[in-house]
Amino acid sequence: MAFHHSMQTNGEGRSESERRVEAADALLQQTVELLSRRCPPHMLEEAAHDDLVYLRPHLEKALGAIADIERRRDLTDEELARRRAFKMLLAESLF
Repeated sequence: MAFHHSMQTNGEGRSESERRVEAADALLQQTVELLSRRCPPHMLEEAAHDDLVYLRPHLEKALGAIADIERRRDLTDEELARRRAFKMLLAESLF
């Protein structure tokens, strides 16, 4: 049982890559919130695994977008933190 929402973008004036990263981050935050508030404890491990599998393609695209941004300019501290988090979650989604 997955507790994810559809991806939403916002932020007028942002590049497509920036919007993709922000959307993946928002999706990740929504997923964590839903898991922490609405998932029964006895189902948490399975739901979290299902959600990581669902998030995997979004995180991969976001990492690609971060690489695109990095080719154009230096990354902000927030973008660097997102890259670390996305990589960590991708690694966890393999188990």
